[in-house]
Amino acid sequence: MINLESEIKPIKILIIEDDPDQKKLLKILLERNSSSGATHYVASEASTLAESLSRLDQDCFDAVLMDLNLPDSSQQETVRTLREHSPTIPLVIISGEDERVLAKLTEEVPKTTYFLKDRLLEDFSLPTLMDRLKSLQ
Repeated sequence: MINLESEIKPIKILIIEDDPDQKKLLKILLERNSSSGATHYVASEASTLAESLSRLDQDCFDAVLMDLNLPDSSQQETVRTLREHSPTIPLVIISGEDERVLAKLTEEVPKTTYFLKDRLLEDFSLPTLMDRLKSLQ
């Protein structure tokens, strides 16, 4: 079960993103509100689908934040491969794709939600992420 309420054990998040600037932005946005609340996180990183699968084999994560387009995989292939590999872990897509495409994809793939890259500054924070993860349970 996902550790959503614990004050002691942080949430373990795997960030799958090949763009270093986007990785940095996600971490900044996660930190933005985490220090003021009871929820803390620990992030690991992967830049390719192959690397992310290896990390998922090595450790247990509470959630995956992921870009759809990676050097070794793209869009639906990325999501479907991760879902097949880890059927219970919540997948949070961070993408610049059309919102209708993302909405359809998240309807088709269980325990999946999304944030739009062009709205990250307004919409994304650790408390918002926690609310999305709770809704996926």
